[in-house]
Amino acid sequence: MKKSFLVSVFIFFVVNTILFSQSNVKFSQAFHSSNVNSISFRVVNPNIEIKSITGPVIVVETYVQISASNYNLLKYMIKKGRYNLNSKIDDMSKNMTLLDKELTKEIIIGGEKVEEEIKYVIYVPEHIEIIEQQIENPLI
Repeated sequence: MKKSFLVSVFIFFVVNTILFSQSNVKFSQAFHSSNVNSISFRVVNPNIEIKSITGPVIVVETYVQISASNYNLLKYMIKKGRYNLNSKIDDMSKNMTLLDKELTKEIIIGGEKVEEEIKYVIYVPEHIEIIEQQIENPLI
């Protein structure tokens, strides 16, 4: 009886470790908006939230969670810019488009695919018009 209890406790801890072994991080990017009248989005990721702020800077908070418990791997991918948004400004219309990268390269560790969950919270200055979001189907 005592032995089966210990085995059950051991299995419980192993399952919890496997299910909840993940890494997550939050980081920010800033885009100056002095020559921008409007903003649009071309993102593959459907997890995007847009909020209004005062001031001249567009701020993007990126939340990333991966299914691997290797925080150094996540830090490395962030340093390499895997989750950064890029900006493109049309000088004629003064529209800034924020684009994410298509994450077509899978991350494989120990023969298993690392799942990535990405969320963007974008703070747009009040004076900038938000053009329709162009959200495409996720590739990841």
